[in-house]
Amino acid sequence: MKKEMLTLGILFVILSVCCQAQNLGDWIVSANAGIEAHDKRGSKQERMLTMPPEKYGTYHAGGLIQRKLVGMKRMGIFGGLGVNYEQATMRRTFNHCYFFDGPCPDILLRQNRYTKISTPTALSFWIRAIENLYLSGVVEANWLIHRRITNSNGGWVSFPYSENTFELDEIQLRLGLNYQIQHFLMGFHVRAFNFQKIDKILFSPSIEETWEWHNPLRFDLTVGYTW
Repeated sequence: MKKEMLTLGILFVILSVCCQAQNLGDWIVSANAGIEAHDKRGSKQERMLTMPPEKYGTYHAGGLIQRKLVGMKRMGIFGGLGVNYEQATMRRTFNHCYFFDGPCPDILLRQNRYTKISTPTALSFWIRAIENLYLSGVVEANWLIHRRITNSNGGWVSFPYSENTFELDEIQLRLGLNYQIQHFLMGFHVRAFNFQKIDKILFSPSIEETWEWHNPLRFDLTVGYTW
């Protein structure tokens, strides 16, 4: 273990020496992949079911292109657009009647794949802490454009359930630590807060509140290119 840590330390020193400090360019294109803790909250009926043991399993992937809005010596402010993909793999009940305008059979259905596709608008702040090392924060508003519910175990019911929409689904802040090598960026991000719309598909439609503060633990790895 000590040998591996020493190797990583030497590699970091070499990168710091050979790669001169550079300011970020006017554009940043990045891709991210992350994992989030399952949202295991549910109705009284949901709590009667046997809950799965896994804690994590809500997966994220996405891309973002950003343009510099304000540039300073050590700080840059960027605005951008992108696309996000989310899939929750926890087995749970859901309100299938959400997808029907008319009469709906009163039966209990369970799903284990809940997919969301959204297009985010983002405002990010980048601060150079030391040579090639940046602290970042991105405020992201995710606009939901498609959702799809399936059950990979099959069954006689008419899966999948899906809809196309356009609605603001959540507003979140993610904080990150990023390392720059020439024009390339590598980062580790964690979500600091999340203000989201209550999903009436997963929770009782009788809930009066529309939005809530809920922040399951989420981590992302990012790679990017700046010019």
